[in-house]
This record gives sequence, structure tokens and C-alpha cells, in this order.
Amino acid sequence: MGSFLLATCILSTLVSAGHSITCFVCRAEGEFSCTGEERSCPKDYVCAATSTITIMDGMQTKTFTRSCERRNACGVTGTIGYQRGQVKRATSCCYTDSCYPSSPALPLDESRRNGLTCSSCTSHDSLWCLTKEKIECTGQENKCIFMSHAYTGAKYSKNSFRGCGTKAICDLGSQTHNYGNVQLRTEITCTNHGPNLHSSFFVLLVTVVISSKFLF
Repeated sequence: MGSFLLATCILSTLVSAGHSITCFVCRAEGEFSCTGEERSCPKDYVCAATSTITIMDGMQTKTFTRSCERRNACGVTGTIGYQRGQVKRATSCCYTDSCYPSSPALPLDESRRNGLTCSSCTSHDSLWCLTKEKIECTGQENKCIFMSHAYTGAKYSKNSFRGCGTKAICDLGSQTHNYGNVQLRTEITCTNHGPNLHSSFFVLLVTVVISSKFLF
């Protein structure tokens, strides 16, 4: 028993010191389990399992992933609320080669309003959405959040939504994941209040103009 604990401590120390480990990577929809191949992770990354429930326009999707993950994502649970939908997410980690993290526990629903109001919209086929609609935030969702997903590889799709989010989700920041045959780029932007519609449109317009100069 003592030898096992010593070995675990040594391996955890190596990870902390920047040692690269190998993790299983995979992605599955409709269930909270998946199997995949082993991948060598970047230094300072650990093995993670993430469970997500997404409700968008009445449609509920379960997603489960195993991946190489930054340490700041370990133990993070959080929610995002928006018009006609919600996201619930939890991540657990382990710190040795080819280890299996424990099953993440998703956060409970909270209906108590917290006084914050945010703009809210969804898009099933775009990395941007903008609206005058508002949503009243509940529970620990004390940030206004905008999030977009861009999938490439075996699955190609994109979506975005704007609404209320927990600080834990906002602190994750934008990130890229490789699940083997599927790659995902997630963009996250958070504020303490809802965006100004005209300012947001101006930012979008400037982005389009700058992008067009590189394309033509």
C-alpha cells in the first residue's frame, strides 16, 4: 500500500513539474461514456473527463469526452442559461499515464433569480448571434456569457449562444480540443452586464471588414 502511494505521489509530482503524460481521447453523444485511442498530451496537461447536457430549443443532447485538459478545468462545474435552453457541464481529472478520471457530477438546477439580466440568443449554424431579447439570470449564473463552438473533422458543425453563465465556465476561457477524429474550438467571452446592441454590431462589422482584406 505504501509503495502504491509513493508511486502515485512521484507521478503526480512529475506532472506538476511539467512532465508530459498520455491520455485516452474520445467523444460520444447520447451517453456518458466513450473509448478511444491514447494520445500524448502537451506539457502541464492532465487527463480529463467532461460530461455535458445541452438543451437548445427543446432538444436535449448528452455529450461525454475524454481528453488532454489544462489543470484549471479540473473539478469545474457550471451552467449556462439562455432563451429556450441551458448547458450543464462538469469535468473531473486524473494525473497519471492512461488513467481514467472519475465520473463528473453535473450541477443541480437553480431557479432563484439573482438580479442580473443578460441578452440571450442561439444559432444552430453560425459562430455569432445578436439579439434584443433578455433573460433573467438564476442561481450562480452571475456573468453574461457568449459562447461559440466550431467542430471540424468527422463532425462539421457550428453553433453559438448568448445568455447567463457561472464564473467557473467563464474562467475556462477559449480553448481547443482534439478528440481523435473530431476537433473542437470553443470561444468564450464574459462580462458583468449585458452587451450594448449597437456596440456589438460595430465590433462585428469591423471584424468582417478586416477579415475581407485578408480574403480578397
